[in-house]
Amino acid sequence: MSTTPRGNRTRSRVLDAAARLLAKDSGASLGEIAAAAGIGRTTVHRHFPTREVLLQALAFDALATIAEGLAEVDMTAEPPECALSQLAAALLPMGPRVSWLANESALARDREVMAGFERLAEPLRALVIRQQASGHFTPKLSPNWVVQVFVAVVCAAWEAVDNGELAPKQAPELVVETVLRGVAR
Repeated sequence: MSTTPRGNRTRSRVLDAAARLLAKDSGASLGEIAAAAGIGRTTVHRHFPTREVLLQALAFDALATIAEGLAEVDMTAEPPECALSQLAAALLPMGPRVSWLANESALARDREVMAGFERLAEPLRALVIRQQASGHFTPKLSPNWVVQVFVAVVCAAWEAVDNGELAPKQAPELVVETVLRGVAR
């Protein structure tokens, strides 16, 4: 793999194109990704010899993007709605870069990638545990389930924003409202 500035730009173009395409079509081929990046398939193969190598690189890129966003969030903010709103506001702009992950089951077998996701989920899991201990969140739901629900609602919000069904500024509030209060009146 090239580490020249040009090589890094090409690699970034491939990752950007792959994230966009895979968010819409999880079966996009390396040839389609190359075309979307405006380069030849041979160039993609030079940087990413296999689809698995590309997916892993893309997953690590997404993990780094998420980690940067999480660094700006105060997960101890009170009330918990504030922390969750900050988290949703940090994650939602990342949709185009990371939403493809929701459709990529092959990564579930990659221990390194999954460990990265577990590390990133820990602050949210800790918030849930604190709020359950203080009586603000129901203890009936496991912390892992609440984390999964939050992530699923954020993914739904990404899709709704992308489809023009939801304004980006409304999305964080709707994510928090949906996760904490559901859809009942």
